[in-house]
Amino acid sequence: MANKTAKQTGDQEKRNSPRHESIKKIKYKVLIPMEGKGFTQNISKGGYALFLDKEVPPGSVLELKFQIPGRDKEPEKSIVKVIWQKDYLTGVKVLGR
Repeated sequence: MANKTAKQTGDQEKRNSPRHESIKKIKYKVLIPMEGKGFTQNISKGGYALFLDKEVPPGSVLELKFQIPGRDKEPEKSIVKVIWQKDYLTGVKVLGR
């Protein structure tokens, strides 16, 4: 860790509440706001194969919007999770609609 605490630098503590030494394991995920466009290659009830215009890391959750041919109403929405991607061909699992 490159940042030094106030104690290490000799500076006076300027926080509203004190810090306590605590070393704990954590899990984190990177939330990357990203938008793009693509095309479906095939679809099923449980997942889709998509051609996307960007690399999207596996594990990313996307909201898809697409128009169903022959329907004039609002676009369909799906929440999907990226399972794999190879050369912008992307396999996603449907999490919800």
